[in-house]
Amino acid sequence: ISVAGMARPPLPALPPGHEPVTYATREEARSAALEEARRIHYEEEVLHRAEDILARPPRTKPMPSFPEPPRNKVHWEHLLEEMRWLAGDFVRERKFRAKLARKAAYAVARSNLDLESRVIKRAHDEHANQRKVARHVANEIMHFWIKVEKVVRFKAQSTIDSKRKQVMDKHLDFMLGQTERYSTMLATAAAVAAATAPATDPATAPDDAQNGGDDNMYKSQSDASSDSDDGDFEDDDDEEGVDAD
Repeated sequence: ISVAGMARPPLPALPPGHEPVTYATREEARSAALEEARRIHYEEEVLHRAEDILARPPRTKPMPSFPEPPRNKVHWEHLLEEMRWLAGDFVRERKFRAKLARKAAYAVARSNLDLESRVIKRAHDEHANQRKVARHVANEIMHFWIKVEKVVRFKAQSTIDSKRKQVMDKHLDFMLGQTERYSTMLATAAAVAAATAPATDPATAPDDAQNGGDDNMYKSQSDASSDSDDGDFEDDDDEEGVDAD
């Protein structure tokens, strides 16, 4: 048989024991096929039953797994154990020697057997003591001058306060003197007006007395204003002197 001008390749040869079975009649072939179908159906039933049995829960307690018997060590295991112990021994020995070295170094640092180290240590201690004393003296001096500054400030403030108090006392005395002067002038004017009242005309007496009193009042006020101006100038001079001090 050829397709598109190409011949069909021959079928490969069957392996030994797999040659096709031939039957003489159709009845023999039919009975052989039925027998093969029964066998396949029986095998499937057996497999399904086995799966059902395996899926069922066990009726008895499962047997424990027996441990394996202890195995004797071989030469290689003894060698590894020895190497592990030796490595740990090296680590412990190194730590022990480092600890001894630290102790020895600390003991040497604390020891004062060497004369040179004693001299150096003594000089270092003396220098430290001198610095401590100098720091104490400097602190005392600083506190002393702080106290002196406070005293000087207090004295200066006291002086300023005393001078300001003197100026204020002078100003108060001046104000009291002015007040007394005004009172005296008013009393004198009233007495003069009372003494001269009968010698005048009764109709014009009140007006003259009032005019005379007004004139005297104007004079007294002008005199008081001139005196107060002089006093103010004196107070300003005193206050300028206090500020200058």
